[in-house]
Amino acid sequence: MSAECRVGDIPSGYKQTEVGVIPKDWEVKLLGNTAILKARIGWQGLTTNEYLESGDYYLVTGTEFKDGYIDWSNCHYVTESRYKQDKNIQLKEHDILVTKDGTIGKVALINNLHKPATLNSGIFVIRSTENAFHPEFFYYLLCSNIFTEFLVQLSAGSTINHLYQKDFVNFTYKTPATIKEQISIATTLSDMDSEITALEERLAKLDRSSRVCCRNCLQGGLDWYEHWKTRTSHPGPNNLSFS
Repeated sequence: MSAECRVGDIPSGYKQTEVGVIPKDWEVKLLGNTAILKARIGWQGLTTNEYLESGDYYLVTGTEFKDGYIDWSNCHYVTESRYKQDKNIQLKEHDILVTKDGTIGKVALINNLHKPATLNSGIFVIRSTENAFHPEFFYYLLCSNIFTEFLVQLSAGSTINHLYQKDFVNFTYKTPATIKEQISIATTLSDMDSEITALEERLAKLDRSSRVCCRNCLQGGLDWYEHWKTRTSHPGPNNLSFS
């Protein structure tokens, strides 16, 4: 549906808004009015010497983002004092993370958090205020082309390597008015993700099986050929006889 329609062209049950035509029971919201964004502030920045190989407190840097979630097995660690330094970036289940430096706009949803975790300076953590949106719904929204287009507009055709909070809070999005409907949409998308993952795993398994099968068939053919050479007389072309 086009972003703008003449009044008479708007389908029944829809309405025109600043972000285009949307269902009548949906709303247009501004991130700055509906969420709190936090990140590690400058003077609390970590040095690479503080990235520990083991410990009790995870450090999320952005390189551990994998398929929209955190690969905890690849995380570094920090000391307890560094973890406790800023409670605003102590991670919780269902927190939404967005990278703001380097490769900006990577998104991850916190789940399976089995140790305390904190952030380095290159990531925003986003939390809804007053139940303005459901975390999983907003996570999928950020994974969509809606957020991608927002970043493209910010860049204005040039390369940007930092997402400023003053710009990010102006992100405008559309959402169902009720949390119940947001949960329903997020659940459907999550189920689709699970089906896709399961299909990819089956395809990978089939690919591995087919490679093994081909290798075994080829090896079997070579074995048969070697056996055939040792059991038959195989004169050269100059020794062929047709008598």
